[in-house]
Amino acid sequence: MISVAKQWNPKQALLKNIILKMERFNQTLRLCLDMHAFLHDSRVTHSNVKTIMDELWDNLTDEQFRYMPPKKDVSIAWNIYHITRIEDLVTNILITSSTQVFNQGQWMKKMGINITDTGNAMNRKEIEDFTCNINMEALYNYRMETGKKTQKVLSRLKPVDMRMRMEPSRIKRIMDEGGVLPVENSQWLLDFWGRKTIAGLLLMPITRHQVVHLNDALKLKGKVKKVKSTRNPQ
Repeated sequence: MISVAKQWNPKQALLKNIILKMERFNQTLRLCLDMHAFLHDSRVTHSNVKTIMDELWDNLTDEQFRYMPPKKDVSIAWNIYHITRIEDLVTNILITSSTQVFNQGQWMKKMGINITDTGNAMNRKEIEDFTCNINMEALYNYRMETGKKTQKVLSRLKPVDMRMRMEPSRIKRIMDEGGVLPVENSQWLLDFWGRKTIAGLLLMPITRHQVVHLNDALKLKGKVKKVKSTRNPQ
């Protein structure tokens, strides 16, 4: 079973310590690629090492995928969409100024959704509707494609890139392309990302943000099993 505390936290601490040390750039890049790979299906990097995403998706049922706890406005479906949209926006607009994966291949239509943003501003009813309607397989495929492209972007980084700050035009593109909504619960992301260097974005959200949500998703998966066993005692 995956242990974030043992398998992730030491790497995150090391990445934070070395990420701006130019003499350790090659180590930083290898570590970042390794950590990012851990957040995606192992097929993204053709690895035989089990990832946290592998563990989450292994035997994941539709019921688990769409379950929302009574006192928390999240689901596995929402968590995966949320972190993938953020990874896509940050990687392909802020870091490299290219085209979002989301805008290539009709992913909005394939997933059966009517939003383009990260989902930060959604209320419970909106998350419930989103969770009920999103196509599970299409979401997973969108995440796969996003992960593959991020690996390529990260592998091309140079030492000089790490201290690069965000260009206002790239921040504006996120709003223009519907990645962030013009409301308080969404727009704060632009201020947050706008203060970051590329090194800062690699720390958060490319690595740490994703593992937090994936760990929460694993807990939700386990919670459904416990709820079912309580309802149906042997």
